[in-house]
Amino acid sequence: AGGKVIGDRLGKAARTAGDRSKEAIHDARQRREAIRKDQRTRSSLGAAPVTAELEAPAPLLPASAGAPPSRSQSNLVLALMAGLVLVACVIGGLGSSRIGSGTDLGKILGGDETTAVQTTQSSDSGSEGDGSGEPFGIINAAGFDPPPGDGVEHNAEVQRVYDGSPQTVWTTEGYNSETFGGVKQGVGITVDLGQAQKISSVTLDLPTSAQATVYAGDQATNSGTEIGKTEGRTGQVVLEPQSEVTAQYVTIWFTSLAPSDDGRYRASLGEVTVR
Repeated sequence: AGGKVIGDRLGKAARTAGDRSKEAIHDARQRREAIRKDQRTRSSLGAAPVTAELEAPAPLLPASAGAPPSRSQSNLVLALMAGLVLVACVIGGLGSSRIGSGTDLGKILGGDETTAVQTTQSSDSGSEGDGSGEPFGIINAAGFDPPPGDGVEHNAEVQRVYDGSPQTVWTTEGYNSETFGGVKQGVGITVDLGQAQKISSVTLDLPTSAQATVYAGDQATNSGTEIGKTEGRTGQVVLEPQSEVTAQYVTIWFTSLAPSDDGRYRASLGEVTVR
């Protein structure tokens, strides 16, 4: 009886397996038939036939492809980047050094140009100049007021014309008119260079307009060698002799005056520079 039961079970299992095999074969045939039918339908409609088997997917990248770069690779990249930055800096520097060449950019930004000093040209003698060169030292000065004057002219202020500051000013005494009220032809100031010097220019800082002639000689005089003259100018005036002049004394001789706030007339001088 036990052997019969086992035999029945084995037979039943075999039949079940056979039935499943038949069903699988039947299902496969149905799928193939469906694919063929679909291909025939697509062919009749002009569509591309369906491939029964799909293409295999592309292989994945190897694990090493996503690994971080080695130390030597990193150093190479850094060196290349540094080289590119250096080249860019050199090109930028060359470009910036050429900016403004051939243009007035330097004049617009100020550059190294210096403002030209106001100059005047003598109507009778002397010429305008730039006042270049090392200035001579002035050891003394004195007001110059020859007869019919009293021989002095605000002598307590004379050191102001060679103290290095144009803001400290020597002035003449006050007169009733620009022509000294008719009592004299002029008045001035003389500076002493200590010894005879070859004079190339005399620079005057004039706070007010005036007419003045500059003379050079071996003593204070208004009739020595003429360096030049200025008429009605203010500011910094540079005078140069037309020929070589060697002298120890330089006299600035004013022949007209400017009106003052008190109603009188005076000449004024901020600084004298002899070169």
